[in-house]
Amino acid sequence: MIAADEVRSYIQAQRGTGMASSAIVDDLLRMGWHPGSIDRAINDALGEPAMQSSRPRLPDGHATRLQLGDRTLLVQARWQRPDACLLSGFLDAAECAEIIGLAEPLLRRSQVRVGDGHAAAGSVTLYARTSEQAWIAPGQSIIVDRIQARVADLTHWPAGWMEHLQVVRYGVGADFSPHHDFFPASDRAEGQGQRVATLIMYLNTPAQGGATSFPDIEMEIYPQQGNALYFAYPCATADSLTLHAGVPLVAGEKWIATFFLRDGTWEGR
Repeated sequence: MIAADEVRSYIQAQRGTGMASSAIVDDLLRMGWHPGSIDRAINDALGEPAMQSSRPRLPDGHATRLQLGDRTLLVQARWQRPDACLLSGFLDAAECAEIIGLAEPLLRRSQVRVGDGHAAAGSVTLYARTSEQAWIAPGQSIIVDRIQARVADLTHWPAGWMEHLQVVRYGVGADFSPHHDFFPASDRAEGQGQRVATLIMYLNTPAQGGATSFPDIEMEIYPQQGNALYFAYPCATADSLTLHAGVPLVAGEKWIATFFLRDGTWEGR
């Protein structure tokens, strides 16, 4: 990895050729630079926040609280590798109940996407995921639209570059085997952006089990109603350390709602 003074000169030279900040970011990511370090380096060299327009990101710093409009979020934990954050207070109880109520009549056996087209072309029901899921599109609920705007505000990412809200219900014994959320290049449909970040919202607190596990870093996040777990993977490789799984539910049921952020527009399902 090149030194800080060298990367400053490199960034300025690339900008001098007309290269956009997003392309410079991609180059530095390939060199092994951490997204947060890239943002600081480009801000230092060019006086502009590169990542805001090229990658999702949470507010910088070591704040224990984040203010989104009239809502105060508590930062419970934050990691650099992977780029992840656990927030409490992202949803209130009424919002959780609203999402569950909207999704319940729409639930179908969960599908695991093996391509990146619509369900008929790229999804199959597999036993790697033993749960039920529903998708809620923009415009179906004022509350869901408000929550999506909150995610956009938190991540500095356009709502139009997010997939529809995915809601999943796990019953006793249900789990989701270790997986990455991004797609292999060979499985992506033309014109569809790659997934670059995930925000999981926990809609209830299960009686027992149901943690979100990250085996590569030996971490488990236990579901608590209203909490949100964010993690980014700017490089669609195992080096992102975002391999994760849904640990089997032992008692009760588990509800989660997820927004997947893409690096471009998404046609929807």
